[in-house]
Formats: sequence, C-alpha cells, structure tokens
Amino acid sequence: MLVVGRVISGYAVGLASSVVPVYQSEIAAPAIRGRLVSFQQWSITWGILLQYFVQFGCSYMNGAASFRIPWGLQMIPAIILSLGMLIFPESPRWLIDHGRCVYFLYTSNSSDLYSLQRVRGFGDSF
Repeated sequence: MLVVGRVISGYAVGLASSVVPVYQSEIAAPAIRGRLVSFQQWSITWGILLQYFVQFGCSYMNGAASFRIPWGLQMIPAIILSLGMLIFPESPRWLIDHGRCVYFLYTSNSSDLYSLQRVRGFGDSF
C-alpha cells in the first residue's frame, strides 16, 4: 500500500511540476511572467529545504511518529493549494479549447470575460 501511494504521489508531483508553470505563464501579465515562474521554483526549493530539516529532526524520534509527522505536515500546503484552486480563474487556453472564446468576446457581462479581466486587469488590456 505504501509503494502504491508513493507511485501515485510521484505521478501527481510530476504532473503539477509541469502544469503549474504553464498555467502561471498563461494568466500572468507579460511583464511579470518570468518572475512569477522563478518565484514558484524558488518557493519549491525552500519547501524542500524545510522538509529536510523536519525529517532530520523527526529522525531522532522513536516509533511511528518519526514518519507520520512529516507526512502530516506535507498535507498542509496540499490542502491550501486544493482549496485555492477553487477560486483560480480559467486560463485563456482552457476557455478557447472549450469553445468559449467567441462567447466572452461578444458578451460583455459573461463570467468568462470577468475571469480574464480579473487576471489581466479591468482596463484595455485585451
């Protein structure tokens, strides 16, 4: 069961590592795209460092808590990300792939146009 969980977790981390920078690049303004993706990688590196320290500290504990505490702490950012994804706007690529491009261009009060305006600003940025 542990091996199956690690395989699923590894697949999910690999998928997220490739999808998140693409999504960030699609919704970010051109002036900050590189900084945003770089900040994401920088944050991941700091997270890995902190997790190493937590695991090192827990290695001195006896019993099941020595590996359950790091696993439990890993769930905190995962839960925050999962809840945060509910309020993320759809990317322009997703809107076009689902045939909603014409809809948001010609309907001024559509939720898709509002989604793009919220990402790009409410001015003449189209």
